[in-house]
Amino acid sequence: MSFDPREIARAGRRVYQRHRADFERRYPGKYVLIDIGTQKVYVGDSPEAAYRQATAERRKGPYHLVRVGERAAFRSRRLPDVDATRLAR
Repeated sequence: MSFDPREIARAGRRVYQRHRADFERRYPGKYVLIDIGTQKVYVGDSPEAAYRQATAERRKGPYHLVRVGERAAFRSRRLPDVDATRLAR
């Protein structure tokens, strides 16, 4: 079975938006893992904690992960293209 990542993200955002006010009031800074098939949510202090809850119920996903109060679960930063020898000086 294959899943479209964009559709998973859209479905996860829809579920999160329905519960957003409650999540932000009760779980600021925590991670919410949303089972796309059942729309059940798992809340944890870390992504791993939320995932452990889902797998304890033998759920296999697909999942959408978000950090409460943030646009995404993780932030990434790209370093500018710089000559490594200049960086070492």
